[in-house]
Amino acid sequence: MSRKDRLTIVFLVFTLCAALSLELYWFTYRDELVVRAETEWMAKLFRIYGDADRGIYDQVTPMAVGQEAINIFITQLFNLWLIVAIIARKRYRYVLQLGLGSYVAYSVVLYYASAHLTGYPDMRYRSLWTFGLLYGANLPWLLGYGALAWAAVGGLGRGLRGELDRD
Repeated sequence: MSRKDRLTIVFLVFTLCAALSLELYWFTYRDELVVRAETEWMAKLFRIYGDADRGIYDQVTPMAVGQEAINIFITQLFNLWLIVAIIARKRYRYVLQLGLGSYVAYSVVLYYASAHLTGYPDMRYRSLWTFGLLYGANLPWLLGYGALAWAAVGGLGRGLRGELDRD
């Protein structure tokens, strides 16, 4: 297995762990975060992030619930499928990787753009700290999945030129 494939799997396992721990916690307790933040460290993390996006902490929006539901219950299935496809050296993995990488990167860009274009209405206050939270906390997903999409384009190009090993 190539170094790129190993790094891809490490990234996908990281996102799986984040989704099945922190994000699933949020999804389960989203309406109780303010109370739970007094005693639970995960809720405290959301209180901190809530300065950048109250729609994730004390004014949870239907859009946030929908996005997280898709991420936790659908995207992670595709992550697992991609891991299996990489390990099994399936040729279709690049199509799957391109779709997955593109749609997750796009969702982060959409999140950034909607906050920016509406004047950051869910930001408690505007400061370097809150902008850093908003953009920095989501940047690994944008960069990671963007890199997956970009690498998939290269893999598909090699496949079209007949340079990939046969299954």
